[in-house]
Amino acid sequence: MSLDRWLATDNAVNLVFLSAAYLFLFLVLVFISLDWRKAGKKMKAWLELEPQKVGEEPQKFFLEGEVIIGRNEKADIFLTDRRVSSRHARIYQQEGYFYLQDLGSTNGTFVNGLPVKAPYRLEIGDKITIGPYVFFFEASK
Repeated sequence: MSLDRWLATDNAVNLVFLSAAYLFLFLVLVFISLDWRKAGKKMKAWLELEPQKVGEEPQKFFLEGEVIIGRNEKADIFLTDRRVSSRHARIYQQEGYFYLQDLGSTNGTFVNGLPVKAPYRLEIGDKITIGPYVFFFEASK
C-alpha cells in the first residue's frame, strides 16, 4: 500500500470519527436545551374561589399533581353543594400547562361560560364554574 493511499484512508477514518463526535455533542446539547425549557415552564398555579358571602376573603387552592374537585369528602377541593358531583372535575399538569377535565358530572363544568367537553388548557384569568362555585385560574412562574 502506498503512503498516499494510507494517508487518504486515515483521513477518511478521522473524518468519520470527528463527524460522529460532533453529532454526539450536538445531541447532548439538544437534550440539555429541552430539559431547560421544561424546567422554565414549571409554574406555581392556584384556583381562587370567589367568596360565597359578602365580606369573605377569596380562598386559594394551590395546584400540584392531579387535583380532584367534587362533593366527595376525599376530593382535593371539597364542595358541599348538591349540584356538584362527587368526582366532578380534575385539574392536572402536562408539558408545562394545566388542564381542566370534566369527569362526567351531572351538571357540567364551564370555563368562561362554555361547557368543558374535552380536556381544556387553562389560561391565566380563566373563569371556572362548577355548580354555584366560581373559581379563577391564576399562575406565576
